[in-house]
Amino acid sequence: MSSRCWCLSTPGLIAPADLLLSSFNNGLVLRFNENTGQYIDTFIPNTNGLLNLPHGLGLRAGRKLYVASAGNGSMLRYNGTNGTYLGAIVVSTGSGLSLPIGFEFGPGGDLFVASYSNGRVARFNGVSGARMGDFVSVGATGLSGPNFMLFHDLAPPRINAIQRVGTNVIVSWSARSDTQLQSKTNLNGTNWQNVAGTLGRSLATNSGNTNAVFFRLIRD
Repeated sequence: MSSRCWCLSTPGLIAPADLLLSSFNNGLVLRFNENTGQYIDTFIPNTNGLLNLPHGLGLRAGRKLYVASAGNGSMLRYNGTNGTYLGAIVVSTGSGLSLPIGFEFGPGGDLFVASYSNGRVARFNGVSGARMGDFVSVGATGLSGPNFMLFHDLAPPRINAIQRVGTNVIVSWSARSDTQLQSKTNLNGTNWQNVAGTLGRSLATNSGNTNAVFFRLIRD
């Protein structure tokens, strides 16, 4: 198997400008200067032998560094400041992982891991590591040897939440100051109506007894 490296740029989290590389063949995580490419040190020397064929890297709150250990089907945690081993968040037994490569933490904080050899994306609790099942099942159409993934957070304008409280509908959104909330009660109709007082705002309470209300955001 050819030598491979996976990288993670960590400005402001480990040092002012560090580049971490997972070194697949020798089970190390190396650190380089992000600007010059100069080698700094071995950030994770793997003296305990638990890091096996390291792949994806990721930093989380609390300066924790997560590493996909593909060779033993585990997800390991390290101190993101000094590389000290903090334990496994996911161990191979019962995880359903086989050659985990890439991973992402979803919008709700759950951990999603791409399991290359058995073609699944497994989901775990992002704090405890408890398995929550397959997010993308084995044999999903078109998926073969999953590697890396990305949760795409839609940029504004976007509606964040719609909640009915009694006869009121509460809508919250993210948008620029030139964005207006509109509504209508029948999708077959052609006319959207501006919701009064919502231009440039991000929250509105729309009263009414109708069972169905549809909303959209529009820029002037």
